[in-house]
Amino acid sequence: MSDQTDQVIGPVSIERVEVRPEGRRTDSVQAEFSGTKEELESLGLAGVLRDRYARWSATLSDPFGRLLWTRVYHDVPEQGDGQCDVHYAETRYGYDCAGRQNRVIAPGGTITRTVFDALGRTLEVYVGTDDAGATADDPTGGGTNNMKIVTENPTCSTRTAPPSCTSPATRCSSRPNRSMMTPAT
Repeated sequence: MSDQTDQVIGPVSIERVEVRPEGRRTDSVQAEFSGTKEELESLGLAGVLRDRYARWSATLSDPFGRLLWTRVYHDVPEQGDGQCDVHYAETRYGYDCAGRQNRVIAPGGTITRTVFDALGRTLEVYVGTDDAGATADDPTGGGTNNMKIVTENPTCSTRTAPPSCTSPATRCSSRPNRSMMTPAT
């Protein structure tokens, strides 16, 4: 039997999962590394020098497992998370009172909002860059923003929200990450 140590040469993939009060963060990194397998395992994500990162992405999910944001790095900062648009592109996600994803803010600021019927079917899809005043039923905020309808489902016509969305006890404002959720109307 040989006492030769396993060598790692070339790109490696490292994933770190961290549970935080706001949810679960996952960082995925691909980096150049040369050393032993034991050295790599002892260093982990924090030990691999950032100047060797080839790719870095991160996600945050809320305590219910819903994706809140994703980040894809194009310029790895020397320390910390860096700044949006300087070091990474970020996509943010929002949910209605029934937990359905109804809002996506893409890198660059394009907002996509989806309106659902009581059965969870897509009624309409809106796109814009300003959704101020928007609600789960009316992404246009009564015409106060620039959200425009781009898709309409003619087979669905019921706009009634599920009963849980109208109950004061389950309003979105009482859920985590309130800034990304649409208040019940």
